Amino acid sequence: GEMAAKGRVLFAAECARCHSVDGLPTGAAPDLSDFGTEGWSHARVSDTVRDVQRYYRGTKMPSFGRGLSKEVEGLSPEEIDRITAYVRSLREKASYLPPKGTAPKDAPREKPSEKPEETAPKKTP
Repeated sequence: GEMAAKGRVLFAAECARCHSVDGLPTGAAPDLSDFGTEGWSHARVSDTVRDVQRYYRGTKMPSFGRGLSKEVEGLSPEEIDRITAYVRSLREKASYLPPKGTAPKDAPREKPSEKPEETAPKKTP
């Protein structure tokens, strides 16, 4: 929806330098392309973005709630809600991905074709 679309813009500005959402790791932080499949509630995701240190002590990611980190200015509750809506919307995109840990690392992370592939070899005259 509209909130997720606004969150995508904020994600690109605030999060994408470390987190990717296309299945290609940046090396700096986990790829979030299948994050939405974890089933976390909006409140849990939002609270994690706001105060990540509460859940993941020692992580390099700063807490993005205003006044919680010296490293970043912080985001308003509304901005965090928008980013949360975007990150949670990734589960729709990730619905075609294999479960974590089941695909080889070099497996393509693209949506399957809408057309069934031909399995029988073509006959040549």
